[in-house]
Amino acid sequence: MRSVIRSSRVRLGLLVALAAVVVCVPLAQSALSKLDKSGRIAFQSDRDTGGTNSNIYTVNPDGSDLVRLTYNSSGNFGVAWSPDGKKLAFVSDRDGNLEIYVMNDDGSGQTNLTNSPATDEAAPSWSADGKKIAFHSRVNATTVDINFMNADGSHATRVPNQPAGVNNFVTWMGKDKLLFTHSADNDEIGPVSVQTIRTNGKDLRQLTPDSLNAGLGDWTEHGDMVTFVDNFCDCPASHVYTMKADGTKIKKIENTDTNNLFPHWSPDGKQITFSGTTPTFSQSDIYTINADGSNLLNVTNDSSFNFRSSWGCPDKTCKK
Repeated sequence: MRSVIRSSRVRLGLLVALAAVVVCVPLAQSALSKLDKSGRIAFQSDRDTGGTNSNIYTVNPDGSDLVRLTYNSSGNFGVAWSPDGKKLAFVSDRDGNLEIYVMNDDGSGQTNLTNSPATDEAAPSWSADGKKIAFHSRVNATTVDINFMNADGSHATRVPNQPAGVNNFVTWMGKDKLLFTHSADNDEIGPVSVQTIRTNGKDLRQLTPDSLNAGLGDWTEHGDMVTFVDNFCDCPASHVYTMKADGTKIKKIENTDTNNLFPHWSPDGKQITFSGTTPTFSQSDIYTINADGSNLLNVTNDSSFNFRSSWGCPDKTCKK
């Protein structure tokens, strides 16, 4: 899968190769009566471009009211809702390399925040107060570092004391802690793990065992829980897991043969959205599932490549 992703960086929206050779079968859809329909899910899709490039869309969690937000001939991907639901951060190569952008929830006001043509930046994540954005940046052929900046793009800061190698797909975990994926190998062929570090470089800790080859973690304050995937390497298909934020109570919540990637919590911490892909990465859909593994739903359910979802609360659409 590394070769597939390297030849289609825009389509998959990844800065570094994911890697896996997978055998997949379609996901099964279960009863949906208990699903919470609140909020909006943002994601990337090539549905309107014939597969030439991806754009950002939002949709209700039940699959209704699809809205396209970006319109250009470049790639747009890796979207993340701000905590207040008023803005979305995303990645685009419209200026010649991967940069972090921000836009309003209706697609207006698209602005390049990083403006660093010498390096590629990707995977933005908002802090809980909406004042900062974390992201990863490729330093050279063998090094990817995690960074954070103010939400307006100012004061970009590299997190000190990171482990050597590839540190990417970062997300905030409380006020000053970051959750990220680490691999000592540039090709991420394992071992890969979910780790945490303070923004000041202190308290580096590995949460997942090497045997899982885990990555793509996301944290929710509700229950202080983390979701992630296993087999983030040259392995069989990836699955969605949950665990406590201290690395205990690791639980696999689905058992499909599909390659499932980029899990992200719903605003209330009761559900998870993720991408389910085909063996050749020619097609992908956005799914939701309850945190206990019940009520699996295909949200997009079409032949396009729908990928990298984020669940937010624009315009007070979330139930209290």
